[in-house]
Amino acid sequence: YQLKFESLKNTKPFEQKMPVKPKELPVPNPPLRNDAIYNPKMPLLVKLFKSKKEEYIAFHNNKYEADYIAWQNTKEHIALQNAETEKVYAATLKEWEERKAAYIEEQTLYNNEIDTFKEKYTQGDSNAIERYYPLSLELIDIPIEYEKEFSVEYIAESKVLIVDALVPTIDTLPDLKKVTYVKSREEFTETFYPESHTNKKYDSVLYQLVLTYLNHIFESDKEHNFIDSVVLNGIVNTTDKSTGQDISPCILSVTVTKQDFESLNLNALDPKAWFKSSKGVSAASFATITPVVPIVSISREDKRFVEGYAVADTLDDSINLAAIDWQDFENLIREIFEKEFNTNGGEVKITQASRDGGVDAVAFDPDP
Repeated sequence: YQLKFESLKNTKPFEQKMPVKPKELPVPNPPLRNDAIYNPKMPLLVKLFKSKKEEYIAFHNNKYEADYIAWQNTKEHIALQNAETEKVYAATLKEWEERKAAYIEEQTLYNNEIDTFKEKYTQGDSNAIERYYPLSLELIDIPIEYEKEFSVEYIAESKVLIVDALVPTIDTLPDLKKVTYVKSREEFTETFYPESHTNKKYDSVLYQLVLTYLNHIFESDKEHNFIDSVVLNGIVNTTDKSTGQDISPCILSVTVTKQDFESLNLNALDPKAWFKSSKGVSAASFATITPVVPIVSISREDKRFVEGYAVADTLDDSINLAAIDWQDFENLIREIFEKEFNTNGGEVKITQASRDGGVDAVAFDPDP
């Protein structure tokens, strides 16, 4: 399941075929005065009369000259046609070469961007990590056909990865138990699993899916060690039976540290028992599509948040806390709360000076 950056690159050659140069129209051979057509055998009666002989010779001279002029006209017409064909071909070839050059340039820029993406990811860039994991998780081969979709946020300070994963609906699971041929009626009959069986199967599938995604994330991170804990929120796209409207509720949420996850024996544990022991949040049965509040759900679109800075290390016993700058004091409080919370993957954000809704700081604590 490891995402290979090279697989993201565009290695396809330019697929439009190079235009074929058309063949030139051939120019017929010019007529020659000594061609047989202009020198037929002179009749005897013509030979006997000088005037007849001269007329005979003049006639064939004129015929040759007329044919030669006609050939010249044909030659010039063909030359014009060939020149026009060459002009059209040259223009077509130029356009093709420009399209090819543009394709190669765009391909090179894209592939260079993939190299930059890889470099930033290996350096632990937050945006690159957030871009990496949706692509990586989509590679997991799940034996259920459904549209996979992932939204990811990475909190570098506490090394927490928050994943909103689209999970399948219960309708995705096959409920056909067996097909029987009834000879007396010459037809097939279908037997389906009871609803209770399908509901139980659905729960099992989602719990296993949670472990699969978490295992993939921690395995992918072994080389880099960017992630200390993961919050996984399961989202389902469904229809509200009471309104008929499309909804996308969160139906499960769990957080786990790398240390705790690596201690698990995935081949022997019961996925549901593990989920409950990890204080995962969900309804008793996923089939009820009961919305739950995600353990952590941080919106990057909250414009109130501003970048914090360290203050504590600059203070000593000579500093009067009541007299320090108000912004330094807010950042100091942020540091204190973050030191308290980040052992469990928490994070504290401070807000801008104005239009902050009366909020000075927001603490995100993933501990349910």
